[in-house]
Amino acid sequence: MVKKKTLLYLDDNLVEHAKKAKLNMSKITEQAIRSSLEVKRISFDPRHYLEELLDEEFAFFIPVEIESIEMSNCGPLKKLKANFDKFNIITGENGSGKTAIINAIYNALMNTGRVEEAGKVKMGLKTAKSFEIVFNRNRVLAGYKCLLIDDAFNVLTTKEAIKLLNYLKTLKMQVIITCLDLSRIDLDNNLNGVNIIKL
Repeated sequence: MVKKKTLLYLDDNLVEHAKKAKLNMSKITEQAIRSSLEVKRISFDPRHYLEELLDEEFAFFIPVEIESIEMSNCGPLKKLKANFDKFNIITGENGSGKTAIINAIYNALMNTGRVEEAGKVKMGLKTAKSFEIVFNRNRVLAGYKCLLIDDAFNVLTTKEAIKLLNYLKTLKMQVIITCLDLSRIDLDNNLNGVNIIKL
């Protein structure tokens, strides 16, 4: 699928509000057009979808594996202590703190300066030595040890969600992903060997 630039005529005030809210106008427009035409994806490529998530900053590569995390007073999370395995799914209701965990890990390790939540975060890292970050968002590089993904399954059909889950399991790195509704992917023992962290 080739993405094309399209000229849209939108209300200036609406666009300004959308920018302040950090909304992805391209994604919203594409979803609105698909909905109006009642069109689904003709084919689903999980690698391409992961690239979209990386571009839209719903997914991040980091150079170390995460062993554990402790958080207190970070957004909705008053107190959290969790251990991570190779493949991890963080699940919970909307507003339970799933995104806060992904953001805390990314912001602490990548030192982005975007500390949006008050509180304390303590992480245990596996084999944490000094490391160099080679920043290329769209390719899985040997230097990366962990993939963080927030809210990847929400807009997918059950079939697409399971295809993505199985693709992520093939990656030779730790995966930490959030999911609102596990029932959509909990079919045919798909979650065997997956560390489920319930908030």
